[in-house]
Amino acid sequence: GLVGSEAPEVEQDTTYDIKARPHRLALVLRDTPIELTDITGALRIRPGRIDLEQLAASHDSGRFEGSGAVGFDTTSDIDLRLSATSDELGPATRAVLPDAVLRTIDGLTLQGGYTIDDAHLRYTPDAADGPVLTFTGPVRMHDASAVAGVNITQFEGTLALHVEQQRGETMPRIDIDLNAEFLRAAGRAIENATMRIGNAATPRRLDIDSLYGQLYGGVITGRGEVALGETNRYRMSLAAEDARFTQVADPQDPAPDGQQATGVLFARLDIEGITGDPDSKRGRGAMEVHNARMYELPFALALLQIANLTLPTSSAFDRASTQFLVDGDHVVLESIRFEAPSVQIVGAGTMAYATQQVDLTMYSRGTGGDLGAVGDLANVFKDELLNIHITGTLSEPKTQVQSFRGVTDAWQRIFGPTPKKP
Repeated sequence: GLVGSEAPEVEQDTTYDIKARPHRLALVLRDTPIELTDITGALRIRPGRIDLEQLAASHDSGRFEGSGAVGFDTTSDIDLRLSATSDELGPATRAVLPDAVLRTIDGLTLQGGYTIDDAHLRYTPDAADGPVLTFTGPVRMHDASAVAGVNITQFEGTLALHVEQQRGETMPRIDIDLNAEFLRAAGRAIENATMRIGNAATPRRLDIDSLYGQLYGGVITGRGEVALGETNRYRMSLAAEDARFTQVADPQDPAPDGQQATGVLFARLDIEGITGDPDSKRGRGAMEVHNARMYELPFALALLQIANLTLPTSSAFDRASTQFLVDGDHVVLESIRFEAPSVQIVGAGTMAYATQQVDLTMYSRGTGGDLGAVGDLANVFKDELLNIHITGTLSEPKTQVQSFRGVTDAWQRIFGPTPKKP
């Protein structure tokens, strides 16, 4: 039959003991209507409380099983053992989770399917000492996504969750041990990732510590924080070491069979912003690549094909580095450098992160011998004579050789741009 969630008003000395085996149950939790179907197990209803006896039921996006006691009002004790599985963190799931857990979920923009195995929820509002609220249990996430400075997708792993709130505290203590067999961060595959997440230092801030994972033969490490509030502001510091560069640069295009990925990547990124607001991103980073075949990448290949008109073989370029600033979707490439044993191609420019549209100016410079100030002057003069302008995208760049750039710029400042022919 259909059973409401509110108990009838009865006098305090009324005694009753009802055991029911419902097939369908409708209730309202936190103003959220929930309908349970395919119910097994039993309910035992007594004054002031309901006992769940291995009660299992389906809801709109999954199924749960619970045993324990639930009081009729907010001043009554709750002691439940819970197991559940669902395709999403939907309304039914959110209605039964503690507020602190919901703040954590919202702070990380966590979404995806989950499985909870024998979690323990205990609420004792009148406890003289000890915690008023505890929630402990493993939560396994399936194909989940989140935002923690970078976009995380395809998350497969377990969150060992412990929430504990003492009397008088407005925010409980949250401790999460994360173990992920696999996830993608900004599209890059990370395996065997671990991290600690908690708010012991500041109740309304989640600290992300001891981040570690395997990244294409190397490692990624980091730490950060996410505010638990209306803005959900985040700050992250990430570093990668010894990762295979060609796979990091293009994770969707693995090396063909029999061909080894080349290059070793060292990178760092400090980024902050507001979750859900890409324009708020601000940050700084740097990257170095060693022992790479630069001519295998579309962007570098286009550059080296032009440089090869006047330089030694382009296949000699095996090192690169860049320093950059992040301002929303706008990336300022403060310096870019491709290096071979006797020559460098250096430059700077900008890139739109979402479209990977670039606008770069590059120059070639010799590295053989140190001529001091004379060499510096020669490089400046050479830069004025010839440079390479790069537009298009990283995957489909367009290059153009420009001569006498300084003279041309000065002419246009005085007389204006040359009119186009009709």
